[in-house]
Amino acid sequence: MAIDNTKKRGFKNLSHLIDPTVVDELEDVFDEPGDVVETANKTEILPIDELHSFKNHPFKVNTTANDFLDLVESIREHGIIIPIIVRPSTNGYEIIAGHRRVAAAKLAGLTEVPVVIRALSDFDATIIMVHTNIAREVISHSEKAKAYRMCHDIGKHQGKAGLDTAEEIGKEHNDSKRQVQRYIRLSYLCEDLLEFVDSGKLAFNTGVYLAYLD
Repeated sequence: MAIDNTKKRGFKNLSHLIDPTVVDELEDVFDEPGDVVETANKTEILPIDELHSFKNHPFKVNTTANDFLDLVESIREHGIIIPIIVRPSTNGYEIIAGHRRVAAAKLAGLTEVPVVIRALSDFDATIIMVHTNIAREVISHSEKAKAYRMCHDIGKHQGKAGLDTAEEIGKEHNDSKRQVQRYIRLSYLCEDLLEFVDSGKLAFNTGVYLAYLD
């Protein structure tokens, strides 16, 4: 069962959470209303094989969905218009935003892709990754649950006193504090039961209640 979420994915509303200079840099590169690259010289071209997924990336790429197949054809014809956001890692570059575009580019036969490289902290990278993905039009309950838990855990790790990072991200995407907490609890379900929640075989509320059991 999918959740509709059509909120824009601009970066400026993250400035109270992450390094404001990072937000300014990303806003300089992207124009939110149309996601059009404004400043091409801020992008670089990297071999697609040097990019790897964000660690424990909670969002799935449905390679059989019609919109994904349309993306493959668009990239095959026009290339990637919106660059991938990455950060350096020990074995290449970690994708922060653009997992679907990278997957589509591989199917389209591209060997290189445009990227924006930023040396982001684990906290900033997690917040940007979640924020840019959670705004997708279709997102499953399990994806959202794991994403909010990642924000919650990284916030605690950073010692964000007086600020629950997951709840702040939830506020940006029209989820109440209580709803974010319920999603975080849901993330503790085993994968089999999470699949039941996503498919509608198990009600969301029931899944949350079950997640309190050991």
